[in-house]
Amino acid sequence: MDPKHRDHAAFMRIVSGVFQRDMTVLQPRTGKRLRLANSKRLFARERETVDEAYAGDVVGIVGNYDFQIGDTLAEQTGIAFDEMPRFAPETFAFLHNTSASNFKRFREGLSQLLKEGVAQSYELADSVARVPLLGAVGTLQFDVLQYRMETEYGAPTRLESASWSLARWVVEKNPTTAARAGEAAPRPKLLLPTGSTLAKDMRGAWVVLLPNEWTARYFEEKNPEMEVLPLPPGA
Repeated sequence: MDPKHRDHAAFMRIVSGVFQRDMTVLQPRTGKRLRLANSKRLFARERETVDEAYAGDVVGIVGNYDFQIGDTLAEQTGIAFDEMPRFAPETFAFLHNTSASNFKRFREGLSQLLKEGVAQSYELADSVARVPLLGAVGTLQFDVLQYRMETEYGAPTRLESASWSLARWVVEKNPTTAARAGEAAPRPKLLLPTGSTLAKDMRGAWVVLLPNEWTARYFEEKNPEMEVLPLPPGA
């Protein structure tokens, strides 16, 4: 891809039927219909326009589409594949923007890389600071994110390690008040052990960040009214 243009390519595999350039498809996650006009087959820096593709083929869709890993695209309604597996993070860090003049590039770059699944983002419930908290399975993901932020978006960053190493999602077993459609679940009432904190993940689900397994077991014992999950609800 040409870094001067910041264009994006989302790669998709044709599962059934025939793909045709300029076809209109439904994206179930957003409910929107999209026209797939700029379909390419990419090899290194070479691009070849794809007019038709068949089951098993991989096609690159170039453009500023709101795609996420695991999205389903279909001509008909009622078709959606199971979500791609997600893994619980085991390391956390705050990502600092090192230059105020690069804030726009920092924000755009981080937003795009989070969509690509390079890392996961969390919002601390009781923090007034706006420094992004990121989670990953391993520190290599942070290295990749920092490298791409600097080389692709011109936004150097600084990483500050956080003390948590576990994430546990929480859902009330018998909720007294149900959230309305489209609204986030109300903040749960929890007894939090020392060294832990409450946060929201990228989808608005409540998650407790903990320093170790012992603290996680203690938290579960002290909150019997909560269902404690090692992965996000629905994962």
